[in-house]
Amino acid sequence: MTSRLKRIAAGGVVLIELGPVTLPAASSAYAGNLTALRQAATCPPDRTAASTQPVATARTFLADFQRGDKHGMIALMSPKLVHRNDSELVAKMLGARNAPRCFVVRSAVGLAGSDGPNMRVDVILQFAKGSVDDALNIVNTAGGFRVDDILTPATVPVPPAGSPALTVARSFLDAFQRQDRAVMIQLMTPRLRQQNDTQLVSEMFGVQNAPVGTSIDRAANLRGGSGTFTRVGVTLRYAHTFVNDEMSIVPSTAGYRVDAIMHRDDSLAAAPATQAQQVPLATLNSPRLGISFSYQTSLYAGGTAVHTHEIGNRVYVYAGMPYAQGQYVEVRSKNPGQSLEAAVSAQLLARYSSANCVVKAGAWHYATPSYSTVEIMPTHASPGGNFGTSCPQTYTAVGGISYFLADSRHPDKYLFFSIGQYPIAAGSGKAWQDTIQFLS
Repeated sequence: MTSRLKRIAAGGVVLIELGPVTLPAASSAYAGNLTALRQAATCPPDRTAASTQPVATARTFLADFQRGDKHGMIALMSPKLVHRNDSELVAKMLGARNAPRCFVVRSAVGLAGSDGPNMRVDVILQFAKGSVDDALNIVNTAGGFRVDDILTPATVPVPPAGSPALTVARSFLDAFQRQDRAVMIQLMTPRLRQQNDTQLVSEMFGVQNAPVGTSIDRAANLRGGSGTFTRVGVTLRYAHTFVNDEMSIVPSTAGYRVDAIMHRDDSLAAAPATQAQQVPLATLNSPRLGISFSYQTSLYAGGTAVHTHEIGNRVYVYAGMPYAQGQYVEVRSKNPGQSLEAAVSAQLLARYSSANCVVKAGAWHYATPSYSTVEIMPTHASPGGNFGTSCPQTYTAVGGISYFLADSRHPDKYLFFSIGQYPIAAGSGKAWQDTIQFLS
């Protein structure tokens, strides 16, 4: 391990922090080589990352920097990094004053996040006196793999215990675990809220439902092309597995906010593609409620089982939690001559002002021509998604998926879906609510 080993207590969690980048598990012989690297001006053999195209780009870029080949470096930069280079030298980006004697690619990981897929290549630059840990973000462009950003430790490389950035990360994870959409939105930057309009938080984390527990494992303050930010490594725990993700926390005028969520995507490392194992489907038929839908019997192959529970006018779909905390479809009656919008307004919005709460059409799109959808939306929600009592809390679409569905072939009823921030699949790229059918 590096000499910067620290223990940080934050939110009841003890963080084992190894500085801006954490050394991977390795053989004792290689760990010894890394120690020798930091004590001497020689580099051990570079065996820590596979020779994939993104890693080869990182190595070539660093070799160009080592020998001062400006044209070679620029040729390997993305347009974004070229623009940054107009006002900032590569040496400054790397936190160096001169060319290194040697460098080592320490690790490489594929990530999918707010800025699109990229591979982060962690490196060590060795100088006559001391070394620097850096990271290069590599993206795939029309011209091939290019260096898109360079990250180096900030002035204060490790956030102190109880820092605002770690507090925000902890609060966001807690809100995701309990599916508190309003709190999650409040803790997002405008950029991440915009991403959340088309992508659920669970999809950003690379999971399909809320975890049973979370932890913050590491944190580092870094400086990159977008300024200084805190990179927080987190673990989402499930009944039989766990997922490692990262969050970027940035300062803003409103305080620290979550700006990006990234999950590991090994396909970005040019690993051979593998055929995904199919998960069996089940079908829920409810003659009493007059609906039918399909769903996967587990969240993924070998994962947490998915269950259904019919009670009253609702059918719950859930996994790894009490059914009442899961997703559900609610069957409601209406006058056959009423439109869906009119029925929702009459039954649910009679006590609310139309200046504060409205029904919007086209909330969700189905291939079945006879299906139509609407959603209830507040007109004056705060940036955090709070709308107080201006709309009915249960049926209002803010910070997650919820909407109403009607079928013109069954005009005496309509449905309400409460889905939230994560999908439960039904195969072929569909979620269970996409397979809904009305029974005659």
